Amino acid sequence: MEELWHSLLKLIEPVIIPDWAALISLLPVFIGILILLWILSTIRRFAQAGPSHRVKLRVAPVTPAGLHMPGPSWSPALAAAGLFLLMFGLVVGGLLLWVGLLALVLSLLFWLSEGLRDYDSVEATATRLPAVAHAGPPAGVHMPGPSYQPLLASLGLALLVAGLVFGGPVLLVGALALIVALLGWLRDARAEYVKTEAADTTGHLENIAAPASPVRLVAIFGILTVLAVLVNAGILPPQTATPSASGSAKPAAAGPVIGDFTVTAATLAFDKKAIEAPAGKAFTIAFINTDPSVVLHDIDVRESGGKVLSNQATLAGGQTVVYQYDALPPGTYQFICSVHPIPAMTGILTVK
Repeated sequence: MEELWHSLLKLIEPVIIPDWAALISLLPVFIGILILLWILSTIRRFAQAGPSHRVKLRVAPVTPAGLHMPGPSWSPALAAAGLFLLMFGLVVGGLLLWVGLLALVLSLLFWLSEGLRDYDSVEATATRLPAVAHAGPPAGVHMPGPSYQPLLASLGLALLVAGLVFGGPVLLVGALALIVALLGWLRDARAEYVKTEAADTTGHLENIAAPASPVRLVAIFGILTVLAVLVNAGILPPQTATPSASGSAKPAAAGPVIGDFTVTAATLAFDKKAIEAPAGKAFTIAFINTDPSVVLHDIDVRESGGKVLSNQATLAGGQTVVYQYDALPPGTYQFICSVHPIPAMTGILTVK
């Protein structure tokens, strides 16, 4: 009987005298279970809820006579997703960059195909029916005047994306072009707002004046873009190899590239992410840039805190160089491309 009593006490001991430390450590699990149960309960209530309308149903809008409204489309969402993948590829680098570029191109081509189908539908209707001429938009409808700003903003954004890839002056020109286009768009929007506000008094809504063709602005930014590409490629101004503060870049002689280490840059990524060098001894890195000629790279050495210890000269695509580095004390450092400081072009240099 005594053994049975002791067994019963042993059984209920965790309940009467629990291990509070273990229970507290499991508190997040209990809270997570409660949240999960609440979510499941909410889903169940929504699934079982019947239709209920507390107000009048919304009247479906009717397109005014003489206006064509394109149907619903997934193209803007797909284009936004493609642009997100491209920006993500610019950060990560490597294969994801080309996947993002392909996704954006395909989404824009799909948008173009939808636009062409919509245009063909409108054009077919226009050939069957006589053209309707009217003095202006229907009563109560304001149609914005023609504008070149969306096209200019798209060109500016394209230059900015190219600048994020190639860096240097191309990035500056792209940012400037996008800013100028957005400022012009803001100016047109304000002018339209003034016309709309005046209509509250006059009762007549006028469009802003038709814009002049932006040939001069496009020509200016076209010239700036060409100059920026030439500067990025190292053609303007003529440059000679400049030794760095704590290292130098010397052109590799004809034949095989020889260095203590060899690093290759391809599609905005280093082929090596870790290098181990001896402490207290100078070393060299043979650097091969296989990207296009306008894509500049280098291999700088930095402390873990970001301080630059060796600032090397940039190398154009399709060229090879042997970088020389001074001796370093034992520790962990970074070797990184200063033009594209992204994870794909960053590695760990261990000196011991």
